Parts: sequence; structure tokens; C-alpha cells
Amino acid sequence: MARILVIEDDEDIRHLIREILISVGHDITEAENGLEVNDLHKANPFDLIITDIVMPEKEGFEVIKDFKKTDPDLPIIVISGGGRFGTDAHARIATELGADHAIKKPFDDEQLLAAVNACLAP
Repeated sequence: MARILVIEDDEDIRHLIREILISVGHDITEAENGLEVNDLHKANPFDLIITDIVMPEKEGFEVIKDFKKTDPDLPIIVISGGGRFGTDAHARIATELGADHAIKKPFDDEQLLAAVNACLAP
């Protein structure tokens, strides 16, 4: 299946995403913030990035901008629980920056898998 990078500072949510995606055969790499993810991608490219927006040290908006500069065709899914601007604003900004899908927290398995499948479809 696909190599997917999950960037999420909340360990419980990261674990949930990992379990959902592993159950359908994907290979998952995890990061708790966006600091070292570009190096991870350069070393062994991913097929898809799933990132939270509000994280310490390097937020999801920066992750999206960085990846769209270096690999504009790499699909990105953002997940957001709101933060200071609210979930709808985060989703709008993320898609304007180049994210392919935005999912609101809390999400269910079907929402996540539908977004992943849409991003990975040929």
C-alpha cells in the first residue's frame, strides 16, 4: 500500500490514525511536529502526508508550505480541532495553501479512509 507520514502532537490521535491506516495495509511513519519531516521525506519519500495544524515548534501551515515548494504533487490531508481561528478557518487556509483535504476533529474511520483513498487514487 502507501507510505504515509502522520504529523500530530497528540499521541492518542496519532495512535488512532496509525491503527486505522495500518488496518488497511498502509506503512506509517509518525512525527509529533513538523520540524524534521522534510528530512524524513527526502530520505525515503512518502506517498501522502497527514498533518495536524496546531502543533508546537512547527505548525501544519508551515508543513504544507514547505512540502508544496519541494514536492507540489504530494497529497496532503490536514486534521484540525480548531485552535485560535476555528476549524473552518483552518480548513480554508490549509486548502488555500495546497492541502488536498481537511478533516475536522473528532473524525471517524470512514472520514479518514475516504480522504486517504481520494488522495491516493490514480
